Amino acid sequence: MKKHPLLPIRQQIRYRHGQGFESVRGKFSIFSTSFLSQIRMRAKGWMISLFNNTSLSRHKLTTFGILIFVVAAEFFLHLYLTDISLPESLVKGKGKVCVVIRTYHKHASGYYRLVDSLTSLMQQTYTEWEALVFQTDDVPFPELEDIIANLGDSRIRRLNLGLHRYSHGESAYSLTDKAITHCSEESKWLVVTNGDNQYHPLFLSSIDARSDVTTVNWYTRYSLMMRPKREALCSRWDGGTCRVNRFQFARTDLGSVILSLDRWRKESLKFSEQVPNSMQDGQLYSRLRNELLWKVHHVNRCLFHHNPNPRSCNAKGGIWKEHGSPPWEGLCVTPEEAARDLESGRYIAYHSTEEGSELNCMYRS
Repeated sequence: MKKHPLLPIRQQIRYRHGQGFESVRGKFSIFSTSFLSQIRMRAKGWMISLFNNTSLSRHKLTTFGILIFVVAAEFFLHLYLTDISLPESLVKGKGKVCVVIRTYHKHASGYYRLVDSLTSLMQQTYTEWEALVFQTDDVPFPELEDIIANLGDSRIRRLNLGLHRYSHGESAYSLTDKAITHCSEESKWLVVTNGDNQYHPLFLSSIDARSDVTTVNWYTRYSLMMRPKREALCSRWDGGTCRVNRFQFARTDLGSVILSLDRWRKESLKFSEQVPNSMQDGQLYSRLRNELLWKVHHVNRCLFHHNPNPRSCNAKGGIWKEHGSPPWEGLCVTPEEAARDLESGRYIAYHSTEEGSELNCMYRS
């Protein structure tokens, strides 16, 4: 696919597994194929000139070293830039990951289902994980047991923490803290997420065992919430929906980080001890970085979908509907529902063909 000249390579869109993830395959502007070819040609020129010049014979051995370096560099760059599953030997040995999944009855159906979230875990190249699923409110979710049972994966189990009335400010973080205590003793890493989110197969493989936390970039409907509205609501998504993870308040996301569970336990951390404003994750993550000085490893790739969002919506066959209240919110609707809204005259269609940020969207007229 031809690259868009204005976008970073990691925002070039190529859907993977129908989930709207960018392809890991790419060529950086300074590490393109042509760039590597130039290195090879220049190294070959150096080798010829050195071997043809008898006065420089003492440097011939150095030339072999240069060539070996070039070949090794090209191999590892190819490994990094190519869309492949990592060898099993490279993704094992970091310890088990405990994935705590918060869910409720609306995750049973629609575009963003719990089963899709769990399936994205089952597709991880890193296989040493367990998933603990619990309900965050008091509305019956009768399908939950069957959803888990039908997947037939013993790594996934339900936690019955009882039914509790949901409060937007508290956002079930007290229950989340309780669920974390059920992570197995052998688990070394922690991911907390919601049941409508989805992950790229390389998400868990990105763990850096030398750090306290690994962060990845993510797709979200909040990506451009602070950007002034341009000619139409939908146009704010021109240029892509991937957001860089700063591991700071309002610049990170609950499910976009992999935390050291050993250190979490040692420091007796809790989400529920933060100010109950529904953004306890950002408050705590800022504290980990700025006060407790957790060592952060950032992976500059979009490996996580905070759903719903425009990119995943389109990838699933839906139309992104910007309703403007609040101005950064939106919904993923079916093409049939979109057609009815457009026919009513209440919404205007917006279609962006800009390479790297294609979008089917509609906004209130």
